[in-house]
Amino acid sequence: MNDRFRKLQRLAVDYDSHLRAGTQNSESGTAILEEIECYYCHASREEVEAFNHFTSYLERRRNEMSSVVADSVHESRWGFHPVSYETFRKLKFLHKWYYQTLRDFARWVRWKNKFPHNRKGSEPQYCPFFVPKRRGHCVNYGIVAAYRQARMPVPRDEVQPLELSVEKIDGMYEEVKSWVEKQEKSC
Repeated sequence: MNDRFRKLQRLAVDYDSHLRAGTQNSESGTAILEEIECYYCHASREEVEAFNHFTSYLERRRNEMSSVVADSVHESRWGFHPVSYETFRKLKFLHKWYYQTLRDFARWVRWKNKFPHNRKGSEPQYCPFFVPKRRGHCVNYGIVAAYRQARMPVPRDEVQPLELSVEKIDGMYEEVKSWVEKQEKSC
């Protein structure tokens, strides 16, 4: 797709955030809607179909998130959180290992960039979960933002659901934990 479609997508995401916040009738929400209509009028047929598909995805996501909010409020001594304490501990573990992987992967890159006769010691290890083979750099999969959101207590009416589902967090946790346990056994 071209730049016009990307601009439409950005505008749709901005307007969706206004809808979630309930400020779609504000000046900025109205301006975004007018700009969307302007781009939409000059779009090709393929761009219109793709944009409609994208906005329906945003609407489904917004509906799913609003139904999750009521079920996912957990109270602590200090306020309310979007996840339970057990899930928070898993996010904390993933957050720790993401930053550990950043350090370990940088060490591996430095080791790999040396000529073989200059490399000292064995090849540094890093958690492969956070470094996809195709990418060549660390990917956090939304863990950092989810951890920061889950960590801070807020009033009950300000609790926002996490972008990550509890099932996805559990799956990532199990995968990283199995790698960590395997590394600890090999030492």
